Amino acid sequence: KTLSASSRDFIAALPDQMTVQLSDVTFYLTHAGPTGLFDRFDLMTAPKDQLEAEFKDVQADVVLIGHTHRPGMRQVGDSCLATLQNMLEKGL
Repeated sequence: KTLSASSRDFIAALPDQMTVQLSDVTFYLTHAGPTGLFDRFDLMTAPKDQLEAEFKDVQADVVLIGHTHRPGMRQVGDSCLATLQNMLEKGL
């Protein structure tokens, strides 16, 4: 089954990243990272120095990443980075 034209338009209009505040926790949601790091790596294989550079300007407690469809969770600086796939597999 294919997506309707209106569904494709809706998806195309979604932002590549956004910040959401829930109570005292700041979430940063991104598709492939601010500069597209996850076009080249998944969360678990990305070199730490490249992850730190990718998210150095992101002020968030939790960073949720899509795109790779591979589970993963890592700490970078003060932020916990996790893939949405990781959340789905854990039933969160």
